[in-house]
Amino acid sequence: MVNDTNDRPFTVTFSVRPSSFSKLQKLIASSGKNRSELLSSWIDRESEAVTTKPAELAKEPT
Repeated sequence: MVNDTNDRPFTVTFSVRPSSFSKLQKLIASSGKNRSELLSSWIDRESEAVTTKPAELAKEPT
């Protein structure tokens, strides 16, 4: 993991289908975030889900 002092932005290029790009534009507009902020929040949310999922699965049902 990168520490906060070295956590500076860099450019990433990727391909998406036109239909997905259209959905992405709508999502960006409705979220009020820019592409970078939206991607960062999605990565944070997915990372948290992945790290907490095993713990949640280990819980016994109540």
